Formats: sequence, structure tokens, C-alpha cells
Amino acid sequence: MAYYRQSKRRTAEFLSTLLGQPCCPALTVKIENQVTAALRPSYEALAAQLPTEEQLNIDETGTKQENDKAWLWTFVARMFTVFAVRPTREATALRTFLGETFHGIVTCDRAKMYW
Repeated sequence: MAYYRQSKRRTAEFLSTLLGQPCCPALTVKIENQVTAALRPSYEALAAQLPTEEQLNIDETGTKQENDKAWLWTFVARMFTVFAVRPTREATALRTFLGETFHGIVTCDRAKMYW
């Protein structure tokens, strides 16, 4: 759904029509929730490792979440990447993921929230 920016209804139609896998929009939500729950511990472990990294490439880009504007934050470490959708572009996302005393190097576009 996310990669091709498809609704749950269109995703269900794709699975049913092209792949022959019976599906409905509610089932796509159920599967999405199951995958999220299964990946949550790994995601949290990687996010917790961000403050210990020597160098991070960080960027944020505008997106939509439901009908509201949101920001997709991307933290690229040497061996992994963490994505986070936040309702704001403010530096609070940086403090959430890096803490107050990050000692590594940040490569960014020099937007004011990084200062």
C-alpha cells in the first residue's frame, strides 16, 4: 500500500484480481497490524541504537497521514535505516530518536531544526 500509494480497497482488489488471493479492505488492515506488531521489537531495537552511531544521515520530507500533513523522518546509519512519521518537522523528532546529548556527526540539509 505504501510503496505504490494505494488505498486498502485497491490493495485488496490487486490481491484478489491479479494474484487470486481472496481479500477485502478489512483483511489488509488486519495483515498490516500483524506485520507492524511482528516488526515492532526489531524497529525499537534499531531506533534505540541510533544515539550510539558515530555518523547519521538525516532528512525529513512532507507526506500525508490520513488527511493531515505529516513528516517522514529518515535516519540512515552505517548498517541500517530507521523511518518515522511524525506530525511535525520540529526538532522534537531529533530529541526523541537521538536524545539530548548525541555526540556523533549528522549529515543533513542544514535546515534550522538541526541546529
